[in-house]
Amino acid sequence: MNTQAQLIHSNYHHTIDLQQLFLLTEHWQSDVAFYKDEFKFLYKLIDKYYMWLTNDEHITQVRKMVNTVLEMQKELDAFTVDLSHHLIAIGKRIDKPNAATELVLREEHSALGIRIGQFYRNFRVVKKTIFTLTEVVIESDKLQHILEKG
Repeated sequence: MNTQAQLIHSNYHHTIDLQQLFLLTEHWQSDVAFYKDEFKFLYKLIDKYYMWLTNDEHITQVRKMVNTVLEMQKELDAFTVDLSHHLIAIGKRIDKPNAATELVLREEHSALGIRIGQFYRNFRVVKKTIFTLTEVVIESDKLQHILEKG
C-alpha cells in the first residue's frame, strides 16, 4: 500500500468508534475463514493436476507454488490469532473506555488493516498464477501425450 493510502487507512481507523472497529474486525475474521476455504480449493486443484505432470519444469513450478501457498497459509494462521486477540481487546475497551488503550488499539487496528490488505493482494496474485500454471500444464501435457501416441 502506498504512503498516501496508508495515511488515509490509518486516519479512518482513528475516526470511527470502537463498535465499528469491532465489526470491521469480525468482517476480517469472516474473510479469513473464506481464504482458508480458498486454500483448500487450491490444494485440491494442485493435487488433481500434479499426478498428471510429465514435464520436470512444470513439476518444479508446482512445487514452488505449493511452498508459496504453505507460507501464505502460515501467515493467515498467524493473522487469525492476532485478529482474535485484537477482537477481545476491543471488546474489553467498549465496556471500559480508556483513551490511552484506545489509541493503541486503533494503531494496532490500522496495522492489521494494512496486513490483511497486503494478504488480499498477494493471494490474488498466487491464485492467478496457479490458475495460469494449471492451464499451461493441462495444454502442454495434452500436447505431450498426443506427440507420444503419434
